[in-house]
Amino acid sequence: METTLKKIAYAFQRARIHWGIGGSYLLKKHGIASSANDVDIVIAPESMDKALEILDFWGERRETKTDPNYETARYIAYDIEGTHVDVMSDIKVRFNEELYHYEFDSESVWYQDRKDGVKYPYMRLEDWYVLYYFMKREQRLEALDMYIESAQRFDLSRIDMLTSKSQYKNELMLRLNQSV
Repeated sequence: METTLKKIAYAFQRARIHWGIGGSYLLKKHGIASSANDVDIVIAPESMDKALEILDFWGERRETKTDPNYETARYIAYDIEGTHVDVMSDIKVRFNEELYHYEFDSESVWYQDRKDGVKYPYMRLEDWYVLYYFMKREQRLEALDMYIESAQRFDLSRIDMLTSKSQYKNELMLRLNQSV
């Protein structure tokens, strides 16, 4: 998995693709999850075509099941050297009667690890807290809640900004305030 991610990171860096690493791989990086089954990559819409060209060169696109709760503009699953890589852009998640739209922006990447001259752009945990909330991924949320309680660092203003248009903002903030 690490070798595949390094290859992707190097190619995306050279192609100047705006992207971030999220999902269970991000949680593993922070010690929140003990393992990652795949690599979730979020790509800015303007970089998506170039990113797919690179990934198509190395990997096989996998079939995915359609889920009515997701209206993400572009979601492609790959198998690259035995690693499952999920690539998404312009994420939209149906939550009850609301369609939540996550916008990947310049603040979505919190930090970049550098190894052997390669940058690994890790997304913010706050962004994935919001995504997991709207995806109804309770197990992931509970793990993040425990992390927040112990780490005592979580940018509530980022959550506020990400949920500013949602009717569920207060509900999510109430849950978070119980952890902080």
